[in-house]
Amino acid sequence: TTWPRRSDLRQAIEERQLVLHYQPEFDLSTRKIIGLEALIRWNHPQRGLIPPMEFIPLAEECGLILPIGDWVLAESCGQIRKWCLEDPRHESLRVCVNLSARQFSREGLADHVEALLLQSGISSRQLGLEMTESSLIPDIRTAMEVLGSLRKLGVSLLMDDFEIGRAHV
Repeated sequence: TTWPRRSDLRQAIEERQLVLHYQPEFDLSTRKIIGLEALIRWNHPQRGLIPPMEFIPLAEECGLILPIGDWVLAESCGQIRKWCLEDPRHESLRVCVNLSARQFSREGLADHVEALLLQSGISSRQLGLEMTESSLIPDIRTAMEVLGSLRKLGVSLLMDDFEIGRAHV
């Protein structure tokens, strides 16, 4: 059998083996950190740190991407709050979180994000949601509704095309 299996991934979620690393984004003109991108890794007890391309496709395929994505959003919001409590100057930082196609097309995404913002006590401007072109919903009407609802919340919406880079939506 190939690795990882669904049971391995379920165990990783249950045993809290998933971790986030935050990659800084710099403003080259000021040489200051202006934001961070939340990057998920699987801290496997025997295999060490496993990059997302080795387990996210399986998570998408077997439906575990939603609980993983929910955890990433909640963890990121909690981390922003922690940084702000440690140093109020961090309130200008924004953390960007990648959304999967399933998360993006999930009904009530904006309500879920709003609840996380309220629960963590952070500002919507401190959270960015990043989508790849492949995560856009084929139904343009649904896509526009989701984007509109998220925009009303005030979170940054970014499109990431690996060949071109980021663009604000």
